[in-house]
Amino acid sequence: MADFGYITIPLNNDWNGADFIAQEHDGKSFIKVQLKGRLTFDRKYLGMSLYVCFRDGVGDKSAWYLYDHDEVLAKLTAQGMIEGTTTWKLNKPYHFSTLSEHLKELLKPYQIPWKTGLNR
Repeated sequence: MADFGYITIPLNNDWNGADFIAQEHDGKSFIKVQLKGRLTFDRKYLGMSLYVCFRDGVGDKSAWYLYDHDEVLAKLTAQGMIEGTTTWKLNKPYHFSTLSEHLKELLKPYQIPWKTGLNR
């Protein structure tokens, strides 16, 4: 994240769902970030103004994503995804073990690096 103008502040304990805080170089903008191993959504993160960061793939073919949890969840539920699943009804985290081409396209604006930072 430092390569893209952010200072990261690690947290010893999970705080408000965050594993670390990312501060933009201006010193005024902060985001709470949860690290995950894949694209993940969880009811416990709703309304927490939380971003999720994950890596898709390995080596030179990998891509990192940083997305607003509630924003992307709203896009997926509007497309009829996640909400009606057994996992979601049981209040368990919903994740995608691999990204389909559709999901990669949806996540394109959240792929690091962005041209304009968090304020896309």
